[in-house]
Amino acid sequence: MRRVLAAGVLLAWRLRLKIQPVSSVSKTSDMVVIESLPKRPPIPRPARLTPVRHVVSRGLRQAAQHHQGKRQGETLRQWLTAQGFGEWGRAIAEIYEQVRYGMEDDTKTRANEVQRLWRKVTKPR
Repeated sequence: MRRVLAAGVLLAWRLRLKIQPVSSVSKTSDMVVIESLPKRPPIPRPARLTPVRHVVSRGLRQAAQHHQGKRQGETLRQWLTAQGFGEWGRAIAEIYEQVRYGMEDDTKTRANEVQRLWRKVTKPR
């Protein structure tokens, strides 16, 4: 009984869009004028990450998959220091912070540099 009721409600919901008048007859002529249905607003999409932030985000996601993820509230610099990444970790944090806070432009060249450093840091020891 519930399924029949749910199907009926769903059918009525879908039909309500089709009940709206789609065409009207013009008084001056016998032509039928087709009106378009109102368009739905576009679905908002999340903003894409910039190149350096994308590389760091992917690295942090991979670390989390290996149970070494960054804790909530912990900065990238603190996390890199806690992981023992040393000088390379400081270089990654410095580039990330300069890009994040607008001191430098976020370019693919900077992203490639961060990616190269990240590979050195995560290379099996």
